This record gives sequence, C-alpha cells and structure tokens, in this order.
Amino acid sequence: RPTATAGRRGEGPGEFSRIANIGWMGSTLWVTDGNKPRAEFFDVGGRVLGSKLFVATKSSVRQATYAGPSAVLRDTGAVYFPSMFLGPAGVPPGIKDAAVPILLAKPGASALDTLGLIRPFRSVLAVEGDRGSTVGSQPFVASDFLKVGAEGQSILVVVQSGPGVEEGRVQVRVYAAAGARLLETDLGLRGQALTARTWDSVLTRSAKSYARDVWSSEGLARTGLQQLLVRPRFLPVIVDAVLGRDGTMWFRRGPSGSQNAEWLVLSSSGRKVGIVKLPASTRVLDVTSTAALGVSRDADDLEYPFWMRVTPP
Repeated sequence: RPTATAGRRGEGPGEFSRIANIGWMGSTLWVTDGNKPRAEFFDVGGRVLGSKLFVATKSSVRQATYAGPSAVLRDTGAVYFPSMFLGPAGVPPGIKDAAVPILLAKPGASALDTLGLIRPFRSVLAVEGDRGSTVGSQPFVASDFLKVGAEGQSILVVVQSGPGVEEGRVQVRVYAAAGARLLETDLGLRGQALTARTWDSVLTRSAKSYARDVWSSEGLARTGLQQLLVRPRFLPVIVDAVLGRDGTMWFRRGPSGSQNAEWLVLSSSGRKVGIVKLPASTRVLDVTSTAALGVSRDADDLEYPFWMRVTPP
C-alpha cells in the first residue's frame, strides 16, 4: 500500500494541473507539470520542498508541440523533448522531414539552448464530414526518444530518423546535464525490412477501427489511411532504452515476433558488452554495469519487481 502521497490539483506550490513526468534525485521527488514549464519537489514523506519555474518554451518550428519539462536535471536544469508533430490531411510532404530542437533550460539562464535536432513522432488528423480523429499511432515508424539517467546527471538521445541518420540505423548521443556531448556512436544495427504483407495486415486492422470512428466504410478508411500514414522501409531498430547512473546503456531491439526481447548492453564508453534476453513483457527500469532492476509478469499476468545480476563476458 502507498506509504505517502504528494501534491494535489491546483496552481500553487506543490500543485499541478497534469503530471507529465516524475523521478528521484537523491531523496527528493520531482514532478513536472505537463501544462506549464514548472517542477515541484517533495521529500520522501510527501512534504513540499519547493517549486522551480523554467524558461518558457516557444517552438520556432510550425506545429511542433512541447509539453512541460521532460525531466529535471542535476542542479535543477531541465530538458524539453518535442512530443508530436501534428498536421491535417493534405499536409505539405516536406513538413514530416522538418528537424525540431531538443531544448535545454540551464539554471539561472534567461534563454533556452538547443541540445540537438530530431524528427519527433508524427501524428495526423483524419477527417470525413463532421467527424474527425487523430491517427495517434503511426505503425512501425522508428521514433527518436530521450532518456535521462539516474540523479539527472546525463541525457541519452536515441536518433533513428533525425537529420544525418540513414533510415534503418540508430545513432546514440549522450550529453552531460550542462549540455556537453559526452558520446556519439552508431549502434551498428540495421532494422528488418517491412514487408508488404505485414503492412497490408496493419492497414486492414486499422481500417476496421477507423471505419467506426471517422470514415463511413472500411474501403474509405483504408484509402484514407494509405494517404495519411507514413510507410517506413524498415521496422524500428530500437523501441526502448535505459541509461544507468554509471553510464551503462541498455537498448531494446525492435519487434522480434517471439516471447523474448533482446537488450543490447553498452558500456559508458560505447563499447558493446553483450546481449541480454528477457521475456517480452519485462520492463527494465534501472541498470548498472553489473545489475538490472525492473518489472516482469507471472503466469497470471500479474506484475512483480525483479532484480538480476549481470556478469559481463
């Protein structure tokens, strides 16, 4: 059962309108608000320690959206990661290739720095008559994403579609909390080709769903989705990542079609350490060079925490 609760809905200290992200920095709990550039801080008993207002974000790229801070960094800086890229049907073809900045708010700074450029997840609005719906899941699109290490000491950016990265490959960048780039490397992996059969099966399933919500028939839904969705050449190479407090990095490989998932393990210097195979339902939450912590599921589909020792070869 819960040992403590923290915060409540509101606009004052220790209050938030929508929780965006949450994490620990030592014995301090930080919570970011998805509707404003602010973070709240609590002790382990839920007592309010204070608030931090960061530089407000203003996107210079049309239709890029930023929620509240993605994470709080050491020395109470913050990083903003663009969450999606919206566009109506018939959006100019080149818009999906626009590069959008990852923004870094440094303590005491009056302006935001650009940490790097990525192409965020792209969502499309489907409309027929007076009905509309957001196609919120672009099947098989390799998303760029960001992870922050324990204690907010470093930032891991996984780029699979950003500027200068060949489709089907993965580039990894690690930054210090102050913004200095510590590591940049190509994982040396390539995604599996997306077959016509797999793509067709996804269109068929999606058409049945959106025929109920937007389009008046499965045929119209299928035609509409073919025009709206981006069909990638490859399946995503990496679908999740974890950055440990000692710089160890774990990367979960893309769809495997099996009951197990492969995690590629790299040292803090980018050297390949090995491969760890875990049940596909397992979520890895924290890692070091010798251990991993996460959540798995039993035969009754109930979650339980696990801890495992990792012995490098």
